[in-house]
Amino acid sequence: MALAIKLQAHGFEIVSAGDGATAMTVVNREKPHAVILDLGLPGGDGFVVLQRLRSLTNTVALPVVVVTARPAQTNRALALEHGVVAFLQKPVKTAELLAALRKALSQTQPVGSFAD
Repeated sequence: MALAIKLQAHGFEIVSAGDGATAMTVVNREKPHAVILDLGLPGGDGFVVLQRLRSLTNTVALPVVVVTARPAQTNRALALEHGVVAFLQKPVKTAELLAALRKALSQTQPVGSFAD
C-alpha cells in the first residue's frame, strides 16, 4: 500500500489486487498501461501471474516491473527471462521505482496501434 501512496503522490492512477487471481481479473478489466508485481503474493506465486500475463494475447507485451523481497540471485534472472522491465528489491526507493515505471510506460503502445 505504501507504493500506491507514493505513486499517487506523483500523479499515477493506481488499481490494486491482493492476490494472483484477483490481479488477473483486474488486469483484464482495467487494462493498465503497466503492472507492478510482487513475487510473494498471498495464496500464490507472482511468477504464475507473470506466466499468465505472457501467455495471453492481450497482455503478452504488457510492461511489468517486479518489486519483491525475494532474493535477487535466483529470481532476477527468471523474471528477466519473462520479459520484465525491471527487478527491484524491497525496500525500494521512490526514485528507483519511478524510473522503472517510466521506463515501463515508455514501452507501452496504445491499444490498436502497431509498430511498422
